[in-house]
Amino acid sequence: MEHLKRFVALSNFYEEMLRVMAMIRVQKGGIAEENYVGRQFAADVLEVLVRLGDEVVKIPNVDASAVELGFKSSVAKSVEKYKKDFSDIEKYKTVSQKPIQEMTVGEFAKAFNVEVV
Repeated sequence: MEHLKRFVALSNFYEEMLRVMAMIRVQKGGIAEENYVGRQFAADVLEVLVRLGDEVVKIPNVDASAVELGFKSSVAKSVEKYKKDFSDIEKYKTVSQKPIQEMTVGEFAKAFNVEVV
């Protein structure tokens, strides 16, 4: 049951975080999702959701228990959606991506959509 509580809380957090990130990207001039610096954190949260989701779907009567915790949809369908979203993240990766510490200032500015002064 503890895994399910974590899954529900993390799922609610993730969904709200996506709404906030979309609002921020619009307010900052329409930054594309793949250029938004917060996408790495969102990907990390999504990865945890997928792993945790794989565990909670094994719980007997998981949907009934999830409803009691305030979850409004099928756990299995949500996990499948998160898996698809996580696999879609791969499209944002390129062969030339480097760790931040190996980027030049220009590469960093372009990758994270920031202005270098």
